[in-house]
Amino acid sequence: PQSASLNINKLAVAWVHRRKGLGRGLIRFLIQLAKQPAQKAVGQRKSGGGSRGSTLEVVCLSSLPTAVMFYAACGFREDRNVGFGSQDTSELIEGQVYMEYSLRKRQRK
Repeated sequence: PQSASLNINKLAVAWVHRRKGLGRGLIRFLIQLAKQPAQKAVGQRKSGGGSRGSTLEVVCLSSLPTAVMFYAACGFREDRNVGFGSQDTSELIEGQVYMEYSLRKRQRK
C-alpha cells in the first residue's frame, strides 16, 4: 500500500485449535500493536524517516478465499483494486484477496 502499514504476511491457527478465538485474538493484538506510537528501534538513528517512524495508517494482508469472511468479521475490507507486485507472486495462491484494516479514526457525521 501507499500508506504506512503493518503487513501480516502469514497467519494460521492449527485445525485442532480453531473456533476458540485464537485467530481473532491474534488479529486484535496486531491491531493494537499497530495503533501504538512508534518507538525507536535499537540501532535506529535519531533522524531519518523509517517506515515505522511515522504513524501507521492500515493493517494489511493477503487473504485466502476461505478466510475472507473471517477477516471481514475482524473489520478488514477487501480492496480488489490492489495488484500484487511481480516479485512476490511466487508464494501467492490463486484467488487471494488484498484486505486492509484502517487505523484512522472514523469521523462522525
